[in-house]
Amino acid sequence: MKISDFKTLKEIHEYFAVHNSCKLKKSATQPVYEIEPPKSGIVFIGEAPGLNEDKQGKPFVGSAGKLLDELLKSIGFSREQVYVTNVVKYRPPDNREPLPEEKDACRVWVNAELLLIKPKVIIPLGKHALERFIPDLKISLAHGQAYMHSSGIPIFAMYHPAVALYNPILKDTLAKDFLTLKDFLDGRITPEVALYNPILKDTLAKDFLTLKDFLDGKITPEVIETTGNPIEDVNKLSAIEDILKL
Repeated sequence: MKISDFKTLKEIHEYFAVHNSCKLKKSATQPVYEIEPPKSGIVFIGEAPGLNEDKQGKPFVGSAGKLLDELLKSIGFSREQVYVTNVVKYRPPDNREPLPEEKDACRVWVNAELLLIKPKVIIPLGKHALERFIPDLKISLAHGQAYMHSSGIPIFAMYHPAVALYNPILKDTLAKDFLTLKDFLDGRITPEVALYNPILKDTLAKDFLTLKDFLDGKITPEVIETTGNPIEDVNKLSAIEDILKL
């Protein structure tokens, strides 16, 4: 069955609850998911269900879920206005972290959700969700910032609410990051486009090699200005001058 054949989230979940190879379903009570697409287009993706989620079959209904609800309320949203899911659909034993093969087994399931919802922004909660979209970026460096994914969907990184439950510093950080998220949703912040735009990333890398040649004395501003493409060359020279001002 093709992903494009699904018309509702309920159809997606019912299908993949049967047609998946995740070994966690042998120990879990049931898969965990929501069935209503968000009117806001905002999608939060966590790590994996916990004990309460496993019992109820719904994501983020425990202590971390209550904190998420509070944070959403602080920026003017209710839980009903957003969609919440997980990288893994079943609870790992003893709430351990999901294994790579368990995440891979649920990958198409998550893809199907996102393709049907067509999110305006994806908010990965924690390292496992973040690496699902941006593999080389650490959550400790990325949290509270927006990045443009190669799909064209903005990714706004967040700590998982669970890590903030008993850490006042991280709880404050998470609260501040939600305020930053509100600024992003309101259009006051733009994503860091170059980080995950392959074309711009390659351009930036080449420009830094040019900078290295310049710093090593292999090229001069006069050479850059007369390489044959005036617009491109002036842009390169401006980029070098801007970097040197730092």
